[in-house]
This record gives sequence, structure tokens and C-alpha cells, in this order.
Amino acid sequence: MICMAKVKRIDESMYNYVRCPQCHSKIGWKPKDVKVRIIRLPHMIGSNPEPMGFTCKRCKSCYLITTESE
Repeated sequence: MICMAKVKRIDESMYNYVRCPQCHSKIGWKPKDVKVRIIRLPHMIGSNPEPMGFTCKRCKSCYLITTESE
């Protein structure tokens, strides 16, 4: 299940950000001890991008970010 909540302020001592692999701009936040896998999606799927994917604001690349389970 996915839970979404509005965050007013992020404690940067506990979180760091995920960078776009192509242009290196920030595309999201994650807890420091969690490893993530970034999967690039086709630029546009049909007329709309993936509903739960992330789109880089700078280069417009679409990504799906998942956590790596050990």
C-alpha cells in the first residue's frame, strides 16, 4: 500500500535526496539508510506518464523509484 502525506519540512539529518541519473537534479527524498533502485520508463506512455512514476523537472525523463529489498 502507498501512503502519501504533505510534508512541511524535511529533517535533512535523517533524509537525503534521490538524483536524476541523467541530469543529476533532485527528484525525491528517501531515508538515509534505505537503498533505492531507479528504473527509467519510456518518455511518454500513451498520452499520460505513469501515474506513480516521477518526472524530472529539468530533463523531463520519467522514472519509477523502488526500494531494494535485501
